[in-house]
Amino acid sequence: MVDIIKDAPVDIPADGYVLAGGEATGEWLLNNIEIGDTLDIQLPTDPPWQDFETIISGGPRIVVDGEFWQDCDRESEAPVCEEFTETHRNRHYYDNPIPRIGVGYNQSDNLIYTIMVEGYDIDDSRGVTQRELANLFIEFGADQA
Repeated sequence: MVDIIKDAPVDIPADGYVLAGGEATGEWLLNNIEIGDTLDIQLPTDPPWQDFETIISGGPRIVVDGEFWQDCDRESEAPVCEEFTETHRNRHYYDNPIPRIGVGYNQSDNLIYTIMVEGYDIDDSRGVTQRELANLFIEFGADQA
């Protein structure tokens, strides 16, 4: 471990990695990892992730079994939330139109869908909400996204 940074964007070094955590995992990292520690990270994938130049990950899920699904539903008594900070959720979730990219699939047809919607500095795009992006996936036939 060469550096610990809280609440700031981080560039991934060409010959290194960035270990990031949300609220609970970030707090655990801050309380248990110190600069100078050697970490042994076990992340088995098939095929091995080291074979790829670029990998994307993300969340939350927005289509489950062909229907819109709201991760961290504010109306629920016990919301299930991905581990993002509340500030992140309030900017990126719910009815906030922002640029978004998503991946979905239709298992029975063996199809993968990718959708990217621009926004912010683009004059003709305000971005989309989670529900609007989910509706696009559903319209194209995705079961999960």
